[in-house]
Amino acid sequence: MLKGENGKALIERVKPRSRAFICRKESRLSRSYDQSFVIDGTIHTVEKNLFEGFILVTVVLLLFLGNIRAAVITASIIPFSMLISFLGMRLYGISANLMSLGAVDFGMIVDGAVVMMENSVHRLEEKHGQESPLESVRHAAHEVARPMTFAVVIIIAVYLPILFLQGLEGRMFRPMAITVCAALFGSLILALTMIPMLASFSFRKGLPPKLAHRRNRAGWPE
Repeated sequence: MLKGENGKALIERVKPRSRAFICRKESRLSRSYDQSFVIDGTIHTVEKNLFEGFILVTVVLLLFLGNIRAAVITASIIPFSMLISFLGMRLYGISANLMSLGAVDFGMIVDGAVVMMENSVHRLEEKHGQESPLESVRHAAHEVARPMTFAVVIIIAVYLPILFLQGLEGRMFRPMAITVCAALFGSLILALTMIPMLASFSFRKGLPPKLAHRRNRAGWPE
């Protein structure tokens, strides 16, 4: 273990050196612990959890939004938010492991995007024929931008005290807080910009008002 080193890369450099050492010295070297197995297992677990979480969130969004285009657009915020999160991890020198990525919750990430998309779809159905789809999406985004921003900022504020932890607790949990805050910040920016843009492009022909009538018969508020 070397401070600031990539454990996986270091192990890969040590293995050929150890084999060469054995050949030259005619000695025997037994391996009692290989951390590369732990690292590979951790990477596999994180990849599996992220992939399964993405699929599950997409299916749930499809069921609740009732529109496959809306569900796909909303779920697309996940990989872009994770990209921003990885950039934050890179900036602060945080490695990808269970401690840094284990607390990432896709439900929190898509929270703002769901609010933005649902309100856009509702206004597109309600104002069909009365205003252009672009205007409907613009007004819908303006209606929920402020409360949605405050909601995500409050969630981020919950993790801020962890950033000031000292000692062992700080070294263990600060990477998690940085990763989650970066992902939430990225999701907020994307929900305010990318979701309205994609919604206005995807629903440029609007949505039929009959969907709104069905909602009214089901008791949904106008």
